[in-house]
Amino acid sequence: MSSRFDENDAVLIFDDVFIPWENVLVYRDVEKREKDFFAASGFFNRFNLQASTRLAVKLEFAAGLLIKGVEATGTASFRGVQSQVGELIGMSNLVWALTTALALDPEAGVGNSVVPKLQTAAAARMYMTSAWSKVREIFETILAGAPIVTVSSNMDLKVPELSPVIERYFRGTGLLQRKESNYLS
Repeated sequence: MSSRFDENDAVLIFDDVFIPWENVLVYRDVEKREKDFFAASGFFNRFNLQASTRLAVKLEFAAGLLIKGVEATGTASFRGVQSQVGELIGMSNLVWALTTALALDPEAGVGNSVVPKLQTAAAARMYMTSAWSKVREIFETILAGAPIVTVSSNMDLKVPELSPVIERYFRGTGLLQRKESNYLS
């Protein structure tokens, strides 16, 4: 996950660079920026496609991590746990469905272009505001009270004096501590 940049993960500064005027879209014209750039460019529609794709990937990752967590704690066969894992997988599928609709059911844009449909983009944005809170709630409900004891870092497993003690006394239900520590650290 961390190998992919999010909006605020990197900044590129052009300090002394030549940009030809024909490549400048808006310069010191607030009205043009508001009227022409955001509305005509389909910015809202497009950024929600990108944000939905990122959220779908994060939800898939979270579902996989949750499955590993419940396997490590031995609660994977509990019906309530299975229901919540299923809910998280369903959330991922829902966001992928929205992303598919944004990509494959567009509306006309400027010229001969198309942009993701505004209604679908707005629905995706509305769902995104509550989705991650629900993911956190699921994790806290299923794993926060679990008797998981993790080492402070998986680096502790590389210390010759600590590794045998950790392997012996800090085991999950179905996994060795070495693997479990990597999931939960």
